[in-house]
Amino acid sequence: MSDSTSASAIPGAWRCLLRSFAFAAGFALIVGALYALGAERYESPQIRSDRRNLARMTTGTLVVLGSSHGFNLVPKEMGFEGVNLSHGGQDAFEMGYMARAVKRASPNLGTVVFTLSYFTFFFDNSAYLQGGSNNRIGRRVGMYSAFRSFPYIPGDGTSFVKGALYPVVTSDHWKSLLWPSPSDAPAYVKASGLPPNPKGDKHVVSESSAGTHARGRCSEYKKLIRNMTSHHENLDDDVYEFLRNVSAELEDAGVRVVLVIPAYYATYNACFDAKRQAQTRRLAKRLVTETGAELIDAGTAPEFSNNREFFSNSDHMNRNGKVAFSRWLGRRLAGEHAAEPRDDEPSRALPR
Repeated sequence: MSDSTSASAIPGAWRCLLRSFAFAAGFALIVGALYALGAERYESPQIRSDRRNLARMTTGTLVVLGSSHGFNLVPKEMGFEGVNLSHGGQDAFEMGYMARAVKRASPNLGTVVFTLSYFTFFFDNSAYLQGGSNNRIGRRVGMYSAFRSFPYIPGDGTSFVKGALYPVVTSDHWKSLLWPSPSDAPAYVKASGLPPNPKGDKHVVSESSAGTHARGRCSEYKKLIRNMTSHHENLDDDVYEFLRNVSAELEDAGVRVVLVIPAYYATYNACFDAKRQAQTRRLAKRLVTETGAELIDAGTAPEFSNNREFFSNSDHMNRNGKVAFSRWLGRRLAGEHAAEPRDDEPSRALPR
C-alpha cells in the first residue's frame, strides 16, 4: 500500500470512530432525557419504597419478605433494626430474588424471614395467564427496576431488561406522559403492594365481615392457584427447590433463615383448602430438615386466630395485632421458644 493511500485511510478511520462516538453519546443523551422525564410519572411508590428500604439495609440486620401477609411482621417491634420488603401478591421466586439482592447490599445482614402464606408453594406470578396475556408480570418489572440485581429469576430475561430500562421502557409506551388524562395512570402505579398506612390501620373486623371476607379470599386464591399451576407444571416442586437453594446460600454465608407461617383469623383457616395448608406445612418442615432453616408456625395459634380484635379482615392483622404478633415472634427469635408442633398438626403454641 502506498504512503498516500495509508495517509488517506487515517482520516477515514477517525471519521468512523467519531461517528460511532457521536451516535453513542446521542443515544445516551436521549435515554437519559427519557429517564429524567419519566421518573416522576412512572416510578411507582412501590419502587421508591423498595429503593429506600434497600438503602436502609446498609445498616440493618433483618429483612422480612412475603406477600401482604408479611405485613403482619414489624421488625422494630420484633426487636431488630431492619425492613419489611413484603409485597402484595409476592411469590416465593420474588422473595428469593430480593433476599439475594439484600444480602449483596447489606454487610450486617443476620436474619432473613420468609413469610409463608398457605398459597406460597403454589404461586408463580409469571405463570398467570388470562386471555393469553399475563397481567401480573408488572410486579416482576417493578421489582427489577428497584433492585437491578443479577442473576434474575430463571425465565425472566425480558422482564429483567424491561425493569433495568424502566422508566425508559414503560407499560403504556409513554402515552400517559405525552397525552395525559386524569384517569390514565400507569399500570405499575396502580398495582402497588405497599402496606396499609399505620395511622389508619386500626379497623377491627366484625364477625360477619370476617366470614364473608374469608370466603371471598379463599375463592380468589383457589382461582389464582388453579390458573398458575395449570401453566407451570410441578410448581410446588420448583418453588421448594428455589427456596431450598436460596436458604442454603444464605446459611452458607452465615445468615439465619426463619420461615414464618403468620396467624390468620379462624374463618380464613376454616375455609382455605385444608390439603394446601397441610402441604404447605409439610414442605416447610422439609425445608427445615434439609437446610437448617427454622420454622415458626403461628397459622392457627388460638391466642391470635381466635381474637378478632387483632384483625382488620380475615387474613390481615390491624396495628394492635401486628404489634402483639411481632413482639411474640421477637421473643421466639431471641430463644424463648414454646413447644414445637407435632409433625401431623399445625402449631397451637400460645404467645407469651
